[in-house]
Amino acid sequence: MPTKDIADAGKPIRDRWEEIKRDYFQAMPGKYLVLTCVYRSPSEQFELFKKGRTQGGDGKWTVGNKSDIVTNVDGVTVVGAHNYRPSRAVDVMVVDNQTGKATWDIEFYLPLHDIAVRYGLGWGGDWKSIKDYPHLQFANYKSYIEEK
Repeated sequence: MPTKDIADAGKPIRDRWEEIKRDYFQAMPGKYLVLTCVYRSPSEQFELFKKGRTQGGDGKWTVGNKSDIVTNVDGVTVVGAHNYRPSRAVDVMVVDNQTGKATWDIEFYLPLHDIAVRYGLGWGGDWKSIKDYPHLQFANYKSYIEEK
């Protein structure tokens, strides 16, 4: 199961997490952020990759229903930002302060763009292929080395 502990994130996100949450609340009063994924193992990543795909006898993956595709990162041949320790990404969920219920309406994730820019992060809503609105990651996560 993916971790949801900010301690599993690398410094650029871990050290700014309280500020990110504060900035979000200021942009969207009455809503707040909850972590849904920090670190994800390669096997967990691969399970997400398989959604919407089938593997043929030749070993090649074929897309079935494109709307079922969750990720293009398989965690094996392509390593994603969540697959590093410490993680170089977090996924969040927006929760309504009054009802305590999560919302996945895109409009509530749009403020993450400006927050990501402010802290030098990348935002999954800016991606050209699969949009991942709840996703924040290091801008250059593949070259990042954690400072001790």
